[in-house]
Amino acid sequence: MCFSATASFAAGGALSAMGGLTVARAQTKAELPFASIPLWFGIQQAIEGVVWLSFGSDLLNTIATYAFVLFSHIFWPIFLPLALLLIESDPLRQKILQLGLAIGSAVGFSFLYLIIVDPVTSQIVHGSIAYHSSNFSPLLVMMLYLIAT
Repeated sequence: MCFSATASFAAGGALSAMGGLTVARAQTKAELPFASIPLWFGIQQAIEGVVWLSFGSDLLNTIATYAFVLFSHIFWPIFLPLALLLIESDPLRQKILQLGLAIGSAVGFSFLYLIIVDPVTSQIVHGSIAYHSSNFSPLLVMMLYLIAT
């Protein structure tokens, strides 16, 4: 919800509440990661709400920007295939998801490295937040990110 702090916090609250409900309905421990996806996404949206409010405070903006990017670029490509793998019972689909997890892990750790070596910044552009790093645009990495997620 990168078009206002209010939208980010509203989405974060709604998604977190739904996430709490889906976690409560999980019947096995293996289902918990998959059930928690709305909760994690709600937390990410709340962090983006903080990014909105942090403009004007360099330290808070840096912390909130990095927290958001850790979710968007590192957490999701690793967590999503793992959450699916834990609940998949079909051997062929498990192998596909294992490949997705390997790709997602490579992408996530690549982004972690890139974030460490090149600063990430955020700014408001045309009414939404733009996250900038000279390393975020390699086409191959973005294609692998899409495959993993």
